[in-house]
Amino acid sequence: MDMSYSTFDRWRVQLAKALNKDFGEAYNQHIFTYGETRDEELQRIKHFEHICNNTPELTQELFDFFMACDADGEIGSETSKQLLPLIEKLDDEYKIGYLGVCPYSKDYVRDFFKHSIRYNAKVRWS
Repeated sequence: MDMSYSTFDRWRVQLAKALNKDFGEAYNQHIFTYGETRDEELQRIKHFEHICNNTPELTQELFDFFMACDADGEIGSETSKQLLPLIEKLDDEYKIGYLGVCPYSKDYVRDFFKHSIRYNAKVRWS
C-alpha cells in the first residue's frame, strides 16, 4: 500500500475515532498540534493521558500503533486482528492513499490486514 505520511496520520485518527469517540478526538488534538505554549502542551498531554487511561478498549498493542512514528514502524498480526473491527467501522467511501492517484477501498485495506493475520506477518511502514 502506498500513502503519504499525512494520509496515514489522518487514517489513524479515523481508526482512533472508531475505537472510541473521546479517544479519537483527544488523539487528533494530540498529534495535530502546533504553536502552543509549554503550559498548553502540558495540559494537552495530561488530558490525553487521562483519556488513554480511561479508554478500556485501548490495548497496549493499539496504543503502540497509534503512537508509532508515521515514518517508521511496524505491527504484528495480533495488532492487525485488533485493527480489523475498527477498519470495518470506517465509512465505505473513506479512501486512503494518494488522493486521485491510488485510493484504496476499505475492502482492500481489510484484506491487507487479513493477509497479515493469516500468514502471521508483520505490517511495516516507512
